[in-house]
Amino acid sequence: MCQTADACTISLNRYLNSSTTPQAGINSSLTCSSSPFVYTSSQLSCSVIQSTVQALFPGDTILTITRTLNSSITPGGVNALTQAGLTGGDGVAYAQLWLDGVEQFYCQAKECVQTSGQGNGSTWVCGELECLCRPGAAFCGGGQVSGSLLAI
Repeated sequence: MCQTADACTISLNRYLNSSTTPQAGINSSLTCSSSPFVYTSSQLSCSVIQSTVQALFPGDTILTITRTLNSSITPGGVNALTQAGLTGGDGVAYAQLWLDGVEQFYCQAKECVQTSGQGNGSTWVCGELECLCRPGAAFCGGGQVSGSLLAI
């Protein structure tokens, strides 16, 4: 959880200063939020610790998620999201599952709505989800288990 906006501001300024895309008029101010409520875009990463997954696929399994609620007020602007390949618009979540640093599959959820949860949390409910396997990835038939474990 962030304590100050400095870490994010430093990263954003590095991006803005290294970009060849004109950045005129972009709101580059950031605010540290100590709750997981998303106002524009947010990213998170966590270890997946689940006994069945670990039994079938030993190694480090990481899930990364990017959520975009309102692209028009995202630091770096819509151009920053587009350059990162996040072109789904507002109310979208992207997820990637990694095994030992190799992407296994990725998902895009659309028509997402965020509501405040109890305590220090929020809930995202999405109307549409699409996931695609990376060819040859262990989770998608390229490893020790044949077939796909992903059922949507």
